[in-house]
Amino acid sequence: EHPNATLVWVPGHSGISGNERADRLAKRGADADVATVASIPLLDIQRFAKQSWIARRKERWSSMSDDNKLRDICENPYDLIHSQLSRRDQTAITRLRIGHTRLTHSYLMEKTPSSMCGTCNSVLSVKHLLEECIRFDEERMLRGQDMEKQEVQKKVWQKIFKLVDSKSDKSTIWKKFKLIRDEKNNEIKNWVACGDCLKIYSFDSRKTGTSNLQRHNCATASEGINRITSYLTKANDADRVKLPQEDIKKLTKAMCEMVVKDMRPMEAVSGEGLLSVLQTVYNLGVKHGKIIPIKDEIPHPTTISRNISSMGLNARTSLKEILSDMLQNSEGAAITTDLWTEKYDNLTYMSLTFHYVSDMKTQKRCLGVRPLLPEKKTGEYLKREIINALQTFNLYGSIENIVFVTDRWS
Repeated sequence: EHPNATLVWVPGHSGISGNERADRLAKRGADADVATVASIPLLDIQRFAKQSWIARRKERWSSMSDDNKLRDICENPYDLIHSQLSRRDQTAITRLRIGHTRLTHSYLMEKTPSSMCGTCNSVLSVKHLLEECIRFDEERMLRGQDMEKQEVQKKVWQKIFKLVDSKSDKSTIWKKFKLIRDEKNNEIKNWVACGDCLKIYSFDSRKTGTSNLQRHNCATASEGINRITSYLTKANDADRVKLPQEDIKKLTKAMCEMVVKDMRPMEAVSGEGLLSVLQTVYNLGVKHGKIIPIKDEIPHPTTISRNISSMGLNARTSLKEILSDMLQNSEGAAITTDLWTEKYDNLTYMSLTFHYVSDMKTQKRCLGVRPLLPEKKTGEYLKREIINALQTFNLYGSIENIVFVTDRWS
């Protein structure tokens, strides 16, 4: 369509004012030995230093072990608590985040054993109280679910939702509590209701179990129990008696054995549930006689602690005699050892168990569990601790007749 083309040459720098001078200066700079370095602005230095510090900080955080406690509470350890909070609130939040509070760590200053949860018999910690303790299961489950609970409770009371028996027979609690179904007969998950008073409770078999259901105090049932109890315990002050000192000692011994055998905290002896059970047992036993106010006779936890120490000393003395007689009348025995670290206080413990044969049957006796010092667990150190334990039971003199069995603490 356009067969003729015209080429036009456009000149470069030639003839343009100042370009020849710029070219000469550029060539002169290329031939120079040292280039002149201009000063770097302070703002650029600050920006570069900050970026470098952040990069090193992230690299250090990423390389830390997964066991780092801070990883459990935040993704970025350098986020600051909101500055508009009061100093008191900031302090409380910080203590909760790092898990160090007066309630859970005062034992370090007092040089006493670590505090134990009176409900779960576990080491007391902020994480245990907020996430694990069964005492707060209901509050934990209901957090953020208040509206759902109110709606379900309302429909249960109005009989819009119906209650049906659970098919589970693993716990007697299901004789009292019922499952909840809606208008279309679909089960309402995570909620059950008391068949007597219709009060609903959160329930998750994988998390809470039936612990919160066991604590339910049904108003309807309580009224009947109170009527029966009042009939059984109705008595004048003149009918009340004090236990003789000899009987109080028997009761104290029984309570000590309960704490030791069941591995319960010493505060358990003053629990309202236990007092209620014991009082009921006493009242039924003396239904046609006099009433004994059991609460006045229960020993104080300090008394339990003192008596357990005495019982432990007596048990060790008795065990010394048993083991001494056994070594004199047998060809030998064996001791197994184990070593582990308790994750909450990071202390290492060592246990020793004595094994022997008596009356053609294998017997075993625990020689104790000993906390080890936070030093390197060398063979020499462990040997010294084992010898100390054997000397406690007068066994070191018979060590040639004892075989030691370990898993090398692997």
